[in-house]
Amino acid sequence: MEEALEPKVEAQPIAKPAANSKQSWAEFFESEDATRYVYLVFAFLAIAMVMTFLQTRTAAICCGDWDGYYHIKWSSLLWENFSHGKWLPTFEWLPLTVLNPQHYNDHHFLFHLLQIPFLWFFEPVMAAKVATVVFATLAIFSVYWLIHHYKIQYPLIWLAAIFTCANMFYYRMNMAKAPPLTIIITIAGIYLLFERKYKWLLPLMFAFVWTYSLFPLLFIAAVIWAIIIAWNERKFEWEPLAYTFGG
Repeated sequence: MEEALEPKVEAQPIAKPAANSKQSWAEFFESEDATRYVYLVFAFLAIAMVMTFLQTRTAAICCGDWDGYYHIKWSSLLWENFSHGKWLPTFEWLPLTVLNPQHYNDHHFLFHLLQIPFLWFFEPVMAAKVATVVFATLAIFSVYWLIHHYKIQYPLIWLAAIFTCANMFYYRMNMAKAPPLTIIITIAGIYLLFERKYKWLLPLMFAFVWTYSLFPLLFIAAVIWAIIIAWNERKFEWEPLAYTFGG
């Protein structure tokens, strides 16, 4: 009877924090993501400093290789022609070789185009050196970015491992040639494979073909990826093969 006379109190639902509440800047700076971004910036600056230090050890185009002078000169000739509304210049300096005017083929065409903007601000030798620092920095940083993007543990240890590469690697990175762009494009291709954004492999492969002669690397990566998918998922992933071959 007494229980019947007692007023009933309805249970109040416990308020839950809004799911879409935004993280404050203070909370972000204390988070693990903030630490990872600090590592990312640190890695970029460290790589840029190392590449700049190595490139500035000599006033010449590094590193005892004459090809860098050819590449920057050809870029300047391309820009000279383009700026006057003309098409490709004629390569006429080695008429008795396979690089005669009739058979010359610029298989570094995109690399030469990418060097042109540096000629707007620097004389040719300095333009080649600055371009080399930029391309080499982006190449090595792209490897670290992949580690950062997929949240691989101990990123600074991996960065230190990258810095302990053989001197021949640094030698190649500091030459005013296309290998750094090869690394950048290959890393971009690996990312597209991981994300299964296969259609973008076609224009990427097209750019690779016009950049450097190691473009089969991307097709080999696609073949390895297709084998892994076939082994793990028991299906044939034909798109990466088709798009890289088509590019």
